[in-house]
Amino acid sequence: MTAPSRPLTSEEHALLASLLEGEWEGAEQARLQLDTATHEGWWFTGSKSFDIAVDLDRPLIPRPNGILAPTDRDVYEGDTCTGGVVVWLTEGRISSFEYYWMTDEMPTKLPTPSEVVPR
Repeated sequence: MTAPSRPLTSEEHALLASLLEGEWEGAEQARLQLDTATHEGWWFTGSKSFDIAVDLDRPLIPRPNGILAPTDRDVYEGDTCTGGVVVWLTEGRISSFEYYWMTDEMPTKLPTPSEVVPR
């Protein structure tokens, strides 16, 4: 059963907005897409990774399918790298957010923008 679409929470939106900051090819289009983004469901039970839908009338991001490279960041708790985050693209549109971990336990909450650092 698929979860119903819902608006992004303020926490989800702030995290994605922080990943889309800066000047790089497609940044402006990505930020315009984020303005219409909705949460389309968690990848699996307990996961903090989720699918995203954006309005189809927004400009396409001129980058290939896959990881949106400028968003590939590490997540730190204190001085320890505990995982990472990325935004995925499909056909020029933001399609999902992935939060992966390098610890024994799966994260139970999203990282804050201050915990996410460029590589």
